[in-house]
Amino acid sequence: MNHALVNRLARKAAALVRRVALAPAQWRLERSGSAERLHYEQLAAQCATRYARIRTHDTGETTGLWRDFNERLERSLLPRPPWDFLRDPVISATMVMTKGGANLAAELAALRAFWPPETLRTMVRENALGSPRLANAELLTSHNSIHHAHHIARFLQATSVRPDTIGTVVEWGGGYGNLAKLWRRMKGCAPTWVIIDTPVLAVVQWLYLAAILGEDTVRLMEHSDTTLLHGGITIIPLQFVKAVPPTADLFVSTWAISESPRELQDMVVERSWFGARHLLLGYQDSNAHLPNAGRIGALAASVGATIEDLPALPGQHYAFR
Repeated sequence: MNHALVNRLARKAAALVRRVALAPAQWRLERSGSAERLHYEQLAAQCATRYARIRTHDTGETTGLWRDFNERLERSLLPRPPWDFLRDPVISATMVMTKGGANLAAELAALRAFWPPETLRTMVRENALGSPRLANAELLTSHNSIHHAHHIARFLQATSVRPDTIGTVVEWGGGYGNLAKLWRRMKGCAPTWVIIDTPVLAVVQWLYLAAILGEDTVRLMEHSDTTLLHGGITIIPLQFVKAVPPTADLFVSTWAISESPRELQDMVVERSWFGARHLLLGYQDSNAHLPNAGRIGALAASVGATIEDLPALPGQHYAFR
């Protein structure tokens, strides 16, 4: 008997059962997104023009791995990211957690122990934009939002920081903007949030967050003299990184900093993590594709961060300060 084949088929069958069970909740989520879809239609038409303006400037350095990912994202998401862009193969493989199973159960249990039920429900409820794959019908949420909320909860537990005391956040690599969205849903939290990312992802983040939060809350830097949006979210393409002042209270990077070239890692350290008193980092061990990934742990530990392993994700770690 081919046990590997049997196990693979069993996992596929279990995944199919879960999708069928979650289908009514997925339908409710899509039906709830009429206002978001209207905003999306208005904003998506601007993406090509905004991207073209950003690309008139030097795009900066990325690792070979992410250079390939960005080229693929340019082809699939431009000139107009589709409504269901979270189903894009590169996005779903690199910035959307879908592991489920024991990992999801453990993270959700930790969140239920940390936040009251209504707080957790408000925080992790999905938006329709992107067509996220739901993992929990009760909370109407995906594993990805559970995973991102778990980053926040573990940081707050490890550091005893009150989230409403964080006035400015610099996030290095913002995915599609989900972590920034979740943080703002905590009571009393409207920090000045800065996301630094590659041009194509910066445009996706602007589209996603502006469609959900409103254009007045989100600003995309298209020129180096663009000012930060106080109390809102400013998205800064990598080539304008020097425009970010070193005055953050919190520096966040969930795996992006360990996937960055050594030169950019050193630049972040030389700028004292953009002046941040606190660090919320996720990183992986070094590997053939990312030979400088694991050094993030030592760099963070050298400035007083504590390191935690992620038991359900071998070779993955947190660093908190």
